[in-house]
Amino acid sequence: MTEIPVDQRTEAWRELRQTVCITASRFGDAIGVGRGKPYHFLQSLLEPPSDDEDVGTIHKQHGISLEPDINEAYQLLSGLRTKPSGFWVADSSSGLPDIIGASPDAKVYQHGTFVGLAEYKAPVYSLYSNRDGSKYKLPRSHMAQVQGQMAVCDAPWCDYMAVCTSTQQMVLLRVHFAPRYWSSVSASLNNFCHILQVHSIICYDLTALYKSITIIILVYYSLRVTVVDC
Repeated sequence: MTEIPVDQRTEAWRELRQTVCITASRFGDAIGVGRGKPYHFLQSLLEPPSDDEDVGTIHKQHGISLEPDINEAYQLLSGLRTKPSGFWVADSSSGLPDIIGASPDAKVYQHGTFVGLAEYKAPVYSLYSNRDGSKYKLPRSHMAQVQGQMAVCDAPWCDYMAVCTSTQQMVLLRVHFAPRYWSSVSASLNNFCHILQVHSIICYDLTALYKSITIIILVYYSLRVTVVDC
């Protein structure tokens, strides 16, 4: 794995994210456990990108604004220390070298040694739970995200901390890397990225073809007008 030192949510960070097919925060969408089906996500990627994907929803901005406070609370509760994470690009050990990337919320250290990752969430209305509210439930899309982060960063575990200020609830879970789970997810991601690349090539070729046809038509009519004028 390779970590590129860069501040998250900067222009340089956004440019790095464009160098890989997909990043960990969207793994759930790509394998069908996020918002909508993989096809819908694929369709959104083929459309022109928005000016700033971070300003997509109020919920996302809410989470971003609370990250420093959650990070401080995490260090107090765990007794561990964190450092900001840059952008990581996967190597061959992940099964998807140079195809996927990740930006964990924090790298976790104990006695100066890197030991794991931390991922923070701040749901607006309530913590994620079973329908009867009996037990906290890690959303499937978040599981795909943290497992992907561990695979890309070669980390043994990721501490997942969620805080809901509306209900004053908090949960801290240690999620360990699951090789069998990741093997299944990475196979699906590989298929998704392959389809995305094929679609991109086709779209690029069609665009180039349309441009060539347009130029030929313009040249033809230009010559035709010239001949008539003579």
